[in-house]
Amino acid sequence: MNLKNTAICILSFNTEAYISKVLEELVELKRPLLIIDDGSTDSSYSLVDSFIRANPSLEISLFKNEKNQGAGYSCRKLIKEANNLGYKYILKVDGDDQFNVSDIKKIIIELETEKYDFIKSNRFWEGGITGDIPKIRYFGNIIATQFLHYATGLSKIYDPLNGLFAVRTDIHKSLEVKNYPKRYGYPFFITCEAILKEYQSLQINNQISYESQKSSIRPYKLLFNLIRQTFFFNRKKFKLKKNNYRLHKSLFYELVFRVFVFFDILLITRFTLGYFTEIPIFQTNIAGWGILLVIFTSLTVYIYSLSFNLENNYRKEMILIDEG
Repeated sequence: MNLKNTAICILSFNTEAYISKVLEELVELKRPLLIIDDGSTDSSYSLVDSFIRANPSLEISLFKNEKNQGAGYSCRKLIKEANNLGYKYILKVDGDDQFNVSDIKKIIIELETEKYDFIKSNRFWEGGITGDIPKIRYFGNIIATQFLHYATGLSKIYDPLNGLFAVRTDIHKSLEVKNYPKRYGYPFFITCEAILKEYQSLQINNQISYESQKSSIRPYKLLFNLIRQTFFFNRKKFKLKKNNYRLHKSLFYELVFRVFVFFDILLITRFTLGYFTEIPIFQTNIAGWGILLVIFTSLTVYIYSLSFNLENNYRKEMILIDEG
């Protein structure tokens, strides 16, 4: 594989305490570096600029947002720049020194085989986290993983907010949509897009170090963003099923599931009005309505599981899990 087929893309925002160390480690991998400074208010940009001037023989490109645009915006910009420069893949890292260089090397080795279109990382395994991960991040990723499974119909992948990943640069065309998050949750979007595009994918276990790095993520905004993305990709997945005969049976069960959800809503409304109000018309046979609600809810869950399992069996052929 041509060494220039992969560019390492680095996002930097107020990383003056880490960026020099990150650059020194990454240049040892002998791959082109594309760095974007997202409107830092500290000396991050000048440190990178000085590093480039001191190492003129190295293949490093530096971009700058005049004001802070967000990590999602910056990542999309670097993917597009890498595509315009002719790179087949980008390997995206952050400039805050959380990622282990050995994991980055492992992804590069896998990219050299040209077997994969998308490689993602998973930090949630024994030994995957050093330091204290903020609890909001931990529980946020658990929720995001469940959203990911629902959005893609695939249960084999985890940690969709992990910022260490590699992907084909031509995916940038699919990121030019209004639903793409310019700040939070962009790894989730890219993961969903890659899975639904049926990219040959690989998930590896990686290590992340939590020390004194600060996060600007606002949990409630991230949650709203993930919910919006989940429904966006679920609608997209539904449309894709129509054009794939191998998923037509799953599509049928999903249609039945949606009908049952509609009846569940009606039953919940009827039972709630009977149990919590004193309106005479709703006071008849409350227990019966409750039993009917339990039966319909159970059937709804069962039908959804049939649809999901059929889709999961189809999609799991396209992703390999490397736990080494």
